[in-house]
Amino acid sequence: GDCAANFACGSFFQAGQVPNACLPTCATAGAACDVATGVAGTCQAPQGFSAPICVAESPLMGVCGNGASSTCGADVACGIAGADNPQTPFNDTIVGFCIVPCSAEATCADATLACSNDFQVTTAAGAPPVGVCVPPTEVGDTCGASANGSLVICTGEQDCVAAGNAGTCQAAAPPPAP
Repeated sequence: GDCAANFACGSFFQAGQVPNACLPTCATAGAACDVATGVAGTCQAPQGFSAPICVAESPLMGVCGNGASSTCGADVACGIAGADNPQTPFNDTIVGFCIVPCSAEATCADATLACSNDFQVTTAAGAPPVGVCVPPTEVGDTCGASANGSLVICTGEQDCVAAGNAGTCQAAAPPPAP
């Protein structure tokens, strides 16, 4: 692919798995750099890129992928959608979220996290969707998209009641009477 000056085309994923994107280049591997205005990264020289690139490490539920020039920490996967959702502000085939999948029946390996089914992911073709491990929330906590693009997902029997991209965690409505 053709990229503008100071960008290199490539992918953090296996060839053909996720479309390539243009990522910001940098001069010296290991040095601090800026992925974007206000987003600090580290200069890296990953395989498959023609020049060193600036890469940020995103937190749990933070944005990741080729389009965000960011990766996730150890034991956290970058969940990318198979198709773009026009309701999101970015291309979901190259930008995803750092996730740890879980099922409602199982607890998260990290005891400080809780499993939420408010964000569903599919871990393999044909597998049923599962939830994600996130920090536990309380009624009244802010939820939805944050200023940096990361997501806050409500846990337990709470729903995110949103106006636009953000809202508050509220007690789930009881099921309708039969």
